[in-house]
Amino acid sequence: LGAGASYFWLNYVLLQNGMKITDLKMIDMKAGDAGSAFVAGKVDAAVTWEPWLSKARETPFGHVLLSSDKTPGIIVDSLAFKPDFIKKRGTDVKKVTAGWFEAVKFAATNPKEADPIMAKFTGQKPEEFTKEKTGVRFYGEKENKDYFGTPQKPGLLYTVTQRAADIWFELKLIKTKPKAADLIDGSFL
Repeated sequence: LGAGASYFWLNYVLLQNGMKITDLKMIDMKAGDAGSAFVAGKVDAAVTWEPWLSKARETPFGHVLLSSDKTPGIIVDSLAFKPDFIKKRGTDVKKVTAGWFEAVKFAATNPKEADPIMAKFTGQKPEEFTKEKTGVRFYGEKENKDYFGTPQKPGLLYTVTQRAADIWFELKLIKTKPKAADLIDGSFL
């Protein structure tokens, strides 16, 4: 699990249910390897993602206990820049953000053209990507603004970021606990 998204999400779900990571016997492996090991019957449970969730469902013993669609907004892909980069190249950051919003809009309105392009970069066939993307929400401008909120009225991102900091600090993966407000800058949205 390392210290990435899967590790955070598992800790988040466990803590929400009165458990800790130490309550489990862990085997450290990448999410894809964990899914493969589960489907092969080599481990009792796994934290993984598509296509392994679908493959697990297809086994006679596979059952998805919980997926991230039950914890919306907790697992997100994000784009981060160092503060000094933002200071020096804020105009470029704004262009990257605008490019993202344009790409999300294009993908939503032109899936037959966009899916093969995105499939190429995920190493999948277009039809596989089209099937698997149904479990992914691509945040456009409005969704990002809602997720970020404002410093005066913070969105869910502030809660998730602070929860991540709390979890990492509690697990001793970081030495000091940052404040979410010090890490988030939605001014480029």
